[in-house]
Amino acid sequence: MFTGRVSEVGVVVAARSTGDGTQLVIRGEETARHLGPGGSVAVAGVRLTAVEVDGDCFGAVVGAETAARTTLRSMTIGRGVNLELPLRAGDPLDGHLVQGHVEGTARLVSRRDVPGAQYVWFRPSRRLIREIIAKGSIAVDGVSLTVAEVNKGAFSVALIPETRRRTTLDALPIGAEVNVETDVLPRYQQIFGRRPAPDFAWSGLRRGPEAVEIAISTIANGGKVVVWDPRREAEGDVIMAADRVAPSDVNFLMTHARGLICAPMAIEWLQRLEIPRLEGTGGLHGTAFMMPVDAAEGLTTGMPSSERARTLRQLASPTATPATFVRPGHVFPLAAHPLGLAARAGHTEAAVALAWLAGRPPVAVCCEIAADDGEMARLPELELFAARHGLPMLAIDDLTEYVQSRSSESGILDSAVAG
Repeated sequence: MFTGRVSEVGVVVAARSTGDGTQLVIRGEETARHLGPGGSVAVAGVRLTAVEVDGDCFGAVVGAETAARTTLRSMTIGRGVNLELPLRAGDPLDGHLVQGHVEGTARLVSRRDVPGAQYVWFRPSRRLIREIIAKGSIAVDGVSLTVAEVNKGAFSVALIPETRRRTTLDALPIGAEVNVETDVLPRYQQIFGRRPAPDFAWSGLRRGPEAVEIAISTIANGGKVVVWDPRREAEGDVIMAADRVAPSDVNFLMTHARGLICAPMAIEWLQRLEIPRLEGTGGLHGTAFMMPVDAAEGLTTGMPSSERARTLRQLASPTATPATFVRPGHVFPLAAHPLGLAARAGHTEAAVALAWLAGRPPVAVCCEIAADDGEMARLPELELFAARHGLPMLAIDDLTEYVQSRSSESGILDSAVAG
């Protein structure tokens, strides 16, 4: 826990890629003196863990999750960064409670000088602006500030001379991107109301093999999960097993996720059903769209949620034949790469792998998650979506590592790698 009271301005002296992400080396004499390996430190408002300390410098790794939502993804040598060590027992609470869990970024759009202060305006995302309250607290690049005004999609803060001298905020040019964390107490009240939902402990983003096993269990029991792609698309999909889909699930995807409802499938299942690939160059990320289909019987137009659910279940049926479907239709099958996640770590391959690992047929349902403004939801919005709907959330990176680490132990898992 931090207060947003910057102790010193450090300087980035090195940035190098590692297997875990980007390791920053930061010179900050006062910070390094009181920091040890494994200790927490706020860098430009982002909570990081020190991996080494050497003299007046310390190193910290910026992982994919942190890079996706903060300005630390593009740190340059010589750049100044605000530094703060965490609160210790007995320290004064001078500022406001800051967690170092940056929710998003904002761009500096204007400055205006008045006697004794400078008003600075920032424009965050539409989602973030809804959580910012005039006269409430906010942390900008780790600096505890009071919101002066919120207006037309932007917010302003008043920088006093001491803040301008002791932080990096005074040197930021127009258009600069900053990290933003809103006040934790109003945010929790807004998201959860009086208390979290009873199943909240199973929802939201988790990392590592535990997250994958929670997702597998959920899929096996006919539930839905959110799968985040941190490297290729920076988007998230709702995924479930196609043989367990109900009309209410399709309606959920239509009304809440609001993306394109598709059916990721193992290539051999598509070949058995004689569903061909659509002609064309394909999507930007190589998504293999196949001929859309409808179930041949029991449908009117093929569009209602009940009818799309029927088509999806038929695609997952081991007894289905080419005659089970008419073409074209309203459900888009997607072909997983023959080598699965080992060759293409996309949502298609992740969905098929999860279905297979859960003991279901290698046919899934996926739908991209859109934000309230119709643009694709990014990590902060995806986490909020998962929390609101009580859905487990995992990263494709963790699923890929989980499958690959176990592929030599089980033929079933070998099949999951192969889609």
